[in-house]
Amino acid sequence: MNAELEKSPQVSAPERFACILRQFTEGQPSKRLSDLSAGAGLPISTTHRLLKGLVDNKVLVRDEDGRYQVGPLMRAIADQLEHADVAS
Repeated sequence: MNAELEKSPQVSAPERFACILRQFTEGQPSKRLSDLSAGAGLPISTTHRLLKGLVDNKVLVRDEDGRYQVGPLMRAIADQLEHADVAS
């Protein structure tokens, strides 16, 4: 996502959330606001607003250093998927 897309009305909130969440990996489990903003191609203010919603809903948590990490809701969903019988 880039700055032009940020201004585009066609970019939905779910797409913006996905741009943020895709940045969390096993190799990079915690991220700073500025890194998430740059990685998503969103302004810091927009990224901060989206992160607040994710933290409020326990999708992410913020540690004592101000970094964001996967929260209990995401972990619970991952656990459920890992143990679910998925029909092909």
